[in-house]
Amino acid sequence: MLSSIAFFGVLGCFLMGSLWAGQMDVSKSERRKLALFPEASLRAIASGQWQEEFDEYATDHTGFREELLKLKSLTSRYGFGNLDDEGVISHNNYLIQVERQIREDSLAHAAAIFADIEQKDLVDTDCKVYFAIIPDKSYFLEKGQYLNMDYEAFFEQAFRLLDAGTQVDLRPSLELEDYYYTDPHWRQEKILDAAQSLADAMNVHLLDGYTIKTALNNFIGQTGGRTMLKAGKDDLRYLWHEQMKDWKVTRYDTGKPESSGIYPLEKAQGLDPYQIFLGGSSGLIEIENPQGPKERELIVFSDSYGSSMVPILAAGYSKTTLVDLRNLPHWRLKSLIDFDHQDVLFLYSTSVLNASQSLK
Repeated sequence: MLSSIAFFGVLGCFLMGSLWAGQMDVSKSERRKLALFPEASLRAIASGQWQEEFDEYATDHTGFREELLKLKSLTSRYGFGNLDDEGVISHNNYLIQVERQIREDSLAHAAAIFADIEQKDLVDTDCKVYFAIIPDKSYFLEKGQYLNMDYEAFFEQAFRLLDAGTQVDLRPSLELEDYYYTDPHWRQEKILDAAQSLADAMNVHLLDGYTIKTALNNFIGQTGGRTMLKAGKDDLRYLWHEQMKDWKVTRYDTGKPESSGIYPLEKAQGLDPYQIFLGGSSGLIEIENPQGPKERELIVFSDSYGSSMVPILAAGYSKTTLVDLRNLPHWRLKSLIDFDHQDVLFLYSTSVLNASQSLK
């Protein structure tokens, strides 16, 4: 009798939790929208599509889901003594997604896309091409620590395969303290040395006399939202210069131009506060700088790390175009960009190069 009461009590709590979770549109810890209840149709049911979508919906709306995710993280660390939580470790209060294997097929995929861009878009132009790799936080661990991959071998292979023009090594200008505690990205206010390395290679002058402003206190990044491992405290800051107020930013998210500022600060209160940098990832973003040298233009192929670096580099150019090949297939470039005399920078993180299937 008591066991039956206990069973139905637990079941009741589960169903109540599920009903409450069903009202949630997003997962704050995972920083993504939750699956919607699928529309039923004879075709969807017959093909099995409806069942698959319902399984995803049911998983996303399990009762007390956020609490269960946190409990899972704590149990893994303190109950079973695991040093990592699904590949994430806490090292000197930095949450680090450890890269453990060099994926040669991924490097080859990225190399093929970059080579295709060079052959189809850059050949017979006066464009000057540069290539730089952004190390992820796992790079700053000692070799083999937490079973991280051999980064020296990774960089050697990447620079050999991704032979896109002049190579710029950013490693000497970066350290772990230049990254967020709870997010994989680098801190914009900490990467001026890395920006200067790129500017020196491309022979452009950058601004000085920046003001560091705070967009959000107690910023919890991508990694911090999905684990209960110990982490330091982050504030989300950005670099501001008076010249930036005259810059025009145009995004092409919806197939038509949409104007915004360098730092749309309302994004700081959204699901992904890191989107304050140029509004987040987009297939194509253009920055027009009326104070920049008229004859200098820059095209940057990059991932989300580029959104905080490009506002610094844009000071040296009259026009800067940021391309994210995760959102824009490379075969469409010719119809959108007039390649002629620009500096062209391929700027990619090790984490994206090691999982480049996202590049189109």
